[in-house]
Amino acid sequence: MIPLARHHSGATLALLAVAALALGLHRAFAAHFDPCADPAQLLHLDAYGDRFTVSEHLGTGDWYPQQRVDGPLPPAVPRGSPLAFRMARAEAPYPIYSRSFLIVTVLPGDRNELRELRAGSEVLPAHRVFDDSLGEIRLTRYFLVQGVSPVAHLLPSGIASALPQLLHGTLPVTAFAVTGVADTETLSDVEAAEEAWLVAAWSDFRRACRP
Repeated sequence: MIPLARHHSGATLALLAVAALALGLHRAFAAHFDPCADPAQLLHLDAYGDRFTVSEHLGTGDWYPQQRVDGPLPPAVPRGSPLAFRMARAEAPYPIYSRSFLIVTVLPGDRNELRELRAGSEVLPAHRVFDDSLGEIRLTRYFLVQGVSPVAHLLPSGIASALPQLLHGTLPVTAFAVTGVADTETLSDVEAAEEAWLVAAWSDFRRACRP
């Protein structure tokens, strides 16, 4: 960590205070702005297959319910456990800016790292959540989208866009996540299947939101 010079600390704190004030005012008074061309399509993407459920979920601190799509996916290996996916979309995403576990389940003992995921000519900042404390390996991969743009972390992205959102409307946040169970021999297969699903989900999202 690079220490901040004292003569810069006041200005930095002032900027953070302005961003926090903008977020607070916007949460209280402003409307929502959805740049996705056809958000209704996000409830029925091809990547979901045909065995999914659509629901609304009122998370902790949410003013408006999240839209959720959950379902199983084929096993990554023969006789393996099915994968499970979730799409979660929050129109009022402030509670999840620093707590992504409100839309993507992450256990306290999980190890979380950020990796690049190649999706055609684009690179997605995809999180990798890994836990092997119970003898089996539980692996979740997910990425986050603010408006129509993938972001690595919601809180800094939200602060950076606080003033534009105050003027134009709150941007929704969408999460795509997929979870599987593996052992050391099948881990690479499970991870490859999860990455392939995330790429397919992003491709479907782009077609729906950026025609």
